[in-house]
Amino acid sequence: MAQIPASQRKIDGGHIKGAANVQSVIEIKQVISIADGKPAINIFHGFYTTVPPDMQTVANGLFTSLSNAWATSLGAHMDTGTVFERVEIRDMTDHSLPVFIGTGTPVSGNDATGTLPGEMAAVLTENIVARGKGLKGRVYLGGWGLTANTGAGLIAPATVTAINTYGTAVFSAITARGLQPCVAQVERQQYTGLVGTLHQHRPAGHSNVTTYSCRDNHWDTQRRRGLK
Repeated sequence: MAQIPASQRKIDGGHIKGAANVQSVIEIKQVISIADGKPAINIFHGFYTTVPPDMQTVANGLFTSLSNAWATSLGAHMDTGTVFERVEIRDMTDHSLPVFIGTGTPVSGNDATGTLPGEMAAVLTENIVARGKGLKGRVYLGGWGLTANTGAGLIAPATVTAINTYGTAVFSAITARGLQPCVAQVERQQYTGLVGTLHQHRPAGHSNVTTYSCRDNHWDTQRRRGLK
């Protein structure tokens, strides 16, 4: 009988090595370049019941919708060195399927007052009705200008409003392509947790997202965006 993997510090016992497939789910990656030269990559997902006939058309449409929404809602709060570069999509049904890059002109932020540290991020929560392990989604938005911050070190109210507006636009952009916004769940093997709890095998799948929203005005961090 095979030994059940066990989690250890910095080792996830449920992780299955190698490329992961998720049936009928499209990964939507928006690539943002921030002022220090590091990328701020955000990933959304959309579930389909019928395979899109032309993935390049989907990619182009998502670039147009997402870049326009980013410019009109978040652009005024983003540093001028922050650029919405591109949108990449791929069908996760088979990891060997190609990546499609949406065509369009990159869009820059408009806040010339200064730049917040690259690590500082506002969280856009992917709200899901179901509850449980792996049923969470968070998108970290970075590249902010100084006006996005209050004197107390919190996210400015106008910026919170802009983030929520952007979340609504993202949801609409995905559904307009015939996709259901969701969180992709890769397959996980049975394993024993750090405190001895046995976690059962979980097949690959998805959980539907109801809304994208900014739940509070506290800054989060993405340390890999720093200079070191």
